[in-house]
Amino acid sequence: MDVVIVGAGGLGREVLQWSRSAHEVGASTNLTVIGFVDDNPERIGTLVHGLPILGDLAWLASRPRTSRPLGVLVGVGSTTAKRSIVERLASANVVWPTLIHQTATIGEAVEIGAGSIICPGVTISTDIVLGSFCTVDRHTTIGHDVVVGDYVTLAPCVCLSGNVTIETGAQIYTSATVIPGITVGEWTVVGAGATVTKDLPGHCVAVGTPAKPLVKQKTALASAAA
Repeated sequence: MDVVIVGAGGLGREVLQWSRSAHEVGASTNLTVIGFVDDNPERIGTLVHGLPILGDLAWLASRPRTSRPLGVLVGVGSTTAKRSIVERLASANVVWPTLIHQTATIGEAVEIGAGSIICPGVTISTDIVLGSFCTVDRHTTIGHDVVVGDYVTLAPCVCLSGNVTIETGAQIYTSATVIPGITVGEWTVVGAGATVTKDLPGHCVAVGTPAKPLVKQKTALASAAA
């Protein structure tokens, strides 16, 4: 399958490298990256590691239905940016392969959604549900009975203990740890090196050990003002 990578920055270039030692879930064909897609107009037509930046998202979205669909890998870590990209391509002539690096360890009864990227050295144990368009970066570990929502990004060396729930769009930064049984709310950001020992609400930023919210939910602030 021919594939383009959305985003030609650092993560996008890493995705290119990982795609060359990876497996596509649910298909018998290999992935062949033919280029990048990037919304920076100055980069269109230039080369990145020998591959062209073919166009922007509008170009990708407007490809005719009569052509063969392209596979798309989202090489962007920001969870809100991932959601925006997927929504902009909702009616495009594309498919969303799931990429798993060959050095990742995937256990029994693990579900991984479309468009997710599992990077080198990741360990995913057993009885786990991982949503669509998730990025699980290098050497992250995910314990038993974890549920991860769509668009989540887990940075390098994150540790999710057993029975953890990470809701839609949450972003967990490098080397953060979430202890067993904890829920991290939707679109919440957990800072690098934090230890999450209590449930976190949605739409907040939490840092430290134990992790504490720095920014309260916008909805809660709006209610209080009213």
